Amino acid sequence: MENPIIILGGMGPQASLELHRLIISKASCHTTKPDNYPPIIHASLAIPDFIENRQEVDKAIGIIRSSCGLLPLSKAASIGIACNTAHLLLDELPELAQVNFVSMIDKVVAKLKQQGVKKVGILASPFTIHSRLYHQPLARVGIEVLSVTEDELPEVASIIRGVVGGINPGLLPPRLNRLAQTLINNGAETILLGCTELPLVGLNAQLPTLSSLDVLATALLERHQESFS
Repeated sequence: MENPIIILGGMGPQASLELHRLIISKASCHTTKPDNYPPIIHASLAIPDFIENRQEVDKAIGIIRSSCGLLPLSKAASIGIACNTAHLLLDELPELAQVNFVSMIDKVVAKLKQQGVKKVGILASPFTIHSRLYHQPLARVGIEVLSVTEDELPEVASIIRGVVGGINPGLLPPRLNRLAQTLINNGAETILLGCTELPLVGLNAQLPTLSSLDVLATALLERHQESFS
């Protein structure tokens, strides 16, 4: 397989499946021929919940590293992790220290800067918020971050677990929209869905929204297309 896009997924599986779908959907805008679609290797890994259970971090790193050893990383056009929080583990994943790795965090920050956003509201897992995964790189480019209160973070976590657990999807959007509207009311210009499960819930179309999953899908496809130019 020549110049594949590699997706490291399973954290959770619904999000990486949606990433795969988004890449195909975006590629369809450029071709109608089946053999012109990008080759994709989608590794949906059985990763323990290291986001809420920090004791599972070492196990998660071990599984990802073992899987990387089985994948043609050096031959890939682009590589992405379908999980925002997993980017915190990159220092422990030297296999991904390659020019073809696409950082979802960097691409989201660049997109918000390009859009001229000065104040963004972020909806993400409690661990992502507490780690300041987005706060620090956004601050470096002059973008202020608003997040929900500590009392509201368990509600975001519950919505994320609802996606992974297959809860009736119709029950989740109203809950997520309430949180997003609060951030807008507090001055956020755009809502960043900074957990890859949250785009599967979605927000009211009237709310300005940036999906980290959509940004990554675009970046992975663009890097693949650049490999042939």
